[in-house]
Amino acid sequence: MNIRSTPPVRPDSPPSPTEDGTQPQRDARRRWLRVATVTAAALAVLSVASAGWYGLSWFRATTSTERTTAAMREDVLRDARQVILNLEAIDYQTVDADLARWESSVTGPLLEEFRSSRDRYSEQIRGTQARAEATIVDAAVTELNPTAGTASVLVFVNLITIEHKDGKEAGRAEKRQRIKLELTRTDDGWKASQAGPVGARS
Repeated sequence: MNIRSTPPVRPDSPPSPTEDGTQPQRDARRRWLRVATVTAAALAVLSVASAGWYGLSWFRATTSTERTTAAMREDVLRDARQVILNLEAIDYQTVDADLARWESSVTGPLLEEFRSSRDRYSEQIRGTQARAEATIVDAAVTELNPTAGTASVLVFVNLITIEHKDGKEAGRAEKRQRIKLELTRTDDGWKASQAGPVGARS
């Protein structure tokens, strides 16, 4: 008797991952996560780079401003020293040239005052046959406004005044004095708009 063998009945195989769409969804999610991770990393790098660039730019701008201000202080100090020498040193024998130097060293209210009193100054200097010498001991910028173009300088100076009679020395006075200059920036450099003694001692 022939017995026909019947293949065993196998339970239904589970559906292929592609049949219910689960695997493609997982693959798509993984791809999206990779893209998001790479994008976030790139943005982080860009943020750090931008912060570094802005920080460097700020540092350079700050350093440049400090250097500009420091250079301006040097200019103010140099011009203030020359202004003091021009205003304090005078000789009755060269009074016209000395007063012209006075005028070139001042501006604003001080220039107006000088021009209105120049003849009187000239007469007094010639009448007393006076000669004044100035030696700067020290000077310092106490205020500086680069935007407004103004500055204040304190100058410590030795002053020697000599009077003559008939061409011979008749008297001598020496004193040390602190002079405060208010300076204004002009096309020809820094000039004194105000000047006056702070205190004096002989």
